Amino acid sequence: MEEQRSNLAAAQTHPISTSSVEFIQHINIENAKLLALIVVLSVIGYHGALHFVYGNDSCTWLLSDGRFQGPHVWQPYGCMLHTYKQRDTRYCMRYINYWGGQTHILFVGDSRVRQLYDQVVDHISQQAIKPVKNKHSDKQFVDNKLNLKIEFKWMAEVNGSMLKLFESFVAEERLKPKFLFVGSATWSIKQYNGSKVALESYRGNLTSLAPIFEKLKPSMKIIWILQDPVRQDKLAPEKRMITNDQVDHYNKAAMEALDDSCLIWKSSRLVAQGYNVDSVDGLHAGPVALNYDMQILLNMHCNEHMNFDDGTCCGTRESITTVQLCTAILFAIW
Repeated sequence: MEEQRSNLAAAQTHPISTSSVEFIQHINIENAKLLALIVVLSVIGYHGALHFVYGNDSCTWLLSDGRFQGPHVWQPYGCMLHTYKQRDTRYCMRYINYWGGQTHILFVGDSRVRQLYDQVVDHISQQAIKPVKNKHSDKQFVDNKLNLKIEFKWMAEVNGSMLKLFESFVAEERLKPKFLFVGSATWSIKQYNGSKVALESYRGNLTSLAPIFEKLKPSMKIIWILQDPVRQDKLAPEKRMITNDQVDHYNKAAMEALDDSCLIWKSSRLVAQGYNVDSVDGLHAGPVALNYDMQILLNMHCNEHMNFDDGTCCGTRESITTVQLCTAILFAIW
């Protein structure tokens, strides 16, 4: 009895405030619907703004941005990255071949680009690949069963030879690959000891390259690979002039010169920046980053043909179903 009196006295001492009562009175179904509408419109507006800034092409998102979720899981911006095993990749190539298509991929550049070529070929091939004695040479892999051809052209600098190669594609249709991956910079930095003259020469050659890419762009997919950051503490003494400041200057020159003429692969740099502890020499990507680069490449090439329905990058967007349309109308009426 004494405890009940104490509780009653406490309730009288601390009555429910007027503002709390008014707030409770405003909680009704009409206000709940209004709040829900505001939340939905806010989400739509937010995603609309993101699509306006980044575009609606999920392949562009795949090549542009992302982050690591945990130590080894790369998540692209706005879409899902499918992990391709050898069986999946060969199925994709076989499917493309069945419908009369050919997979012809050309890599052009230095040892970093060659590293990506080797990774892709090792992944697809069912036989061991024999190492080439002269690393600074062209390479080629052909699988007739899949109507597949993958090439690597050793061109460590952006110069007249590179321009001549791409001009030959304009002149002769049969030489054109379906996909062209190009990247180069660290060789120039090393050869010319990080000089500003070499950087300006690089910029000028890229400017000359842009109109050629413009002519080729309608008939092939061209991807310029930005340079990964280096691990300065692991670089050999003869490569210490390759600093991240130098790499950033060369990347900026590439983005300014080529931005409208081809796709710029930015996410590969972010992957290497986010995980580079396994880089052996500080210059080349380690196994984790290299595997993700290959997976991004395969997602870009195969996803449209594989009919994934999980929001995978580069997949064909599904049309609105009747059930989705009816549900939206019911929510609007309600």
